[in-house]
Amino acid sequence: MTREPGDLPPRMDVGPPVGRERTYHDACLGGYWPSHICFFKVSSMTAPPITLHVCLNCRSPEDADTCRAGTRLHAALTDRLDGRDDISLSGVDCLSVCKRPVTVAFAATNKWTYVAADAIDPDEVITAAERYAASEDGRVPWRERPTLLKSGLVARIPPQPETRR
Repeated sequence: MTREPGDLPPRMDVGPPVGRERTYHDACLGGYWPSHICFFKVSSMTAPPITLHVCLNCRSPEDADTCRAGTRLHAALTDRLDGRDDISLSGVDCLSVCKRPVTVAFAATNKWTYVAADAIDPDEVITAAERYAASEDGRVPWRERPTLLKSGLVARIPPQPETRR
């Protein structure tokens, strides 16, 4: 069958009809597409957790080789985040900000990634992670940032574009 210009359903920049559940396309594209095109329902999707990366090799000047500050912070965060499913904790070998231990990174799908240094207090790291998770696109407003995301900020990396296959 040959398609002719204009024979596809038009996209309208309005919400879904009254009584119809919002769909994946409504959420992602901001408009209404007929239900026969939509494959996923928003109500069945949950927000993926954010990932909190902690550099395990970070060490402060007073650290011995056996127990580094990064490893201690990771252990403290593991205890505090036990049972939570909104923050996924990941220990990494090195985040390459060695002059400012301990370095952490906050990452999530379709969000900006934050890299922050001088992370010492696990509660402040969790607060920063919660504010990051609550943001729509990963950009935490300046007034809402804890000190870690102000004076400790090393980089803010834009989200990677989605790969199409």
